[in-house]
Amino acid sequence: MSESTNNNDPIEPGGADESGAEPLPWPNDIPFARPVNVETALSPPADDAWPPTMSRLRALIELLILIPAGFLGLVVVAVPIFMINPADTRWHNVFSSVGMGCGALTACVVMMLIARQKAASIGWTRRDLGINVGLGVAAMIATYVARFAILVPLSLVFPQLLEEAETAQNAIEDTFPPMSFLWVVLMMTFVVIWEEVVFRGFLLTRLQTVFRRWWLTILAGSLLFGAIHGYQGILATALITALALMMSLLFVWRRSLVPSMVVHWLNNVGVVLFLEAMSSTRR
Repeated sequence: MSESTNNNDPIEPGGADESGAEPLPWPNDIPFARPVNVETALSPPADDAWPPTMSRLRALIELLILIPAGFLGLVVVAVPIFMINPADTRWHNVFSSVGMGCGALTACVVMMLIARQKAASIGWTRRDLGINVGLGVAAMIATYVARFAILVPLSLVFPQLLEEAETAQNAIEDTFPPMSFLWVVLMMTFVVIWEEVVFRGFLLTRLQTVFRRWWLTILAGSLLFGAIHGYQGILATALITALALMMSLLFVWRRSLVPSMVVHWLNNVGVVLFLEAMSSTRR
């Protein structure tokens, strides 16, 4: 009679029992889930194409090309509209903006094609779309809350702020004609696309090549963006510059134009709709 096998004997990891069963895995072979934290989830993957690599001279030349390109677009798109002579001449301003945007966008695309740069090199990407949209919405909500919390107490201490707000409202009314909701959505969508591509995606990546310091790049780009809105008055220019700082930070952090586009669109549509609701001359 053969000896019976003692089934209580331990089986060493990696070995097999006498029945020929598969060896048990070593402890180090057992897979574990990769730890994920909020910082890892919200950090975009590294992209060697962002920002695009180029010489400082090339970056400066590309930035300078945007100026004549914008004016050329204005001539091509807006001048024919001027010849139509609409009843409300403020439509000239609308189509002037459209023309400049078309010219600047075309120049950006052409220069990127010549340099064989991908759209992602300026943040035009759908990567992490849901996260980036959510961040844009959250940033805009935080902006509205901050504006209310800061401007309301300040207006009680400095009543002249109310005059500045009225100056901004009058400037917008004098510049843009009354629009239907559909026109507001379409117009602001185009404005957001061309301004974000040009002033965030293209301008900041080229300025970074020139300055080599993101804090200086963001500051310079935001001041420039605020300056082109100077016709709205000091208060509006300051608020737009602060908004540009936040949008630039989102762009650099996420390496995507989506968060800044969401913030920009919600801000512009909100401002125009508020103006339409509050103004007695635009109904």
